[in-house]
Amino acid sequence: GSDLIEKARQLADTGDLEAAADMARQALEDREVDALFLLAQISFEQGSDAHALETLRKCLYLAPDYIPAYLEMGTVLESTGAVERARSLYRTALRLLTDCPGNSKILPDDDRTAEAWIIHLKSKFREA
Repeated sequence: GSDLIEKARQLADTGDLEAAADMARQALEDREVDALFLLAQISFEQGSDAHALETLRKCLYLAPDYIPAYLEMGTVLESTGAVERARSLYRTALRLLTDCPGNSKILPDDDRTAEAWIIHLKSKFREA
């Protein structure tokens, strides 16, 4: 499961999105939230916002406290102009982040810690 996700992530990083999607789908057989999250990221990168949002909703159905899904949904919605809906998701992520150890890594492909994400999200609210 996790090995497949890592391989799919590496393929996605090199730009081989179709192979990455195939490998992530293979890992879905294990119903892993990480695989769904990667598929959502790939869909978003391919310009399929609706599919990305649908996949992220599945992530949250399986794992309601999965912070990466809230962050990614906020990003997708913000890119479509649904800023208020995005802000609502960012607020949920912020609430969940406050319960994480400050040095926890939140996203698999981002080195920011929980503490850094809290600072980032709070700055987004100040901008609005």
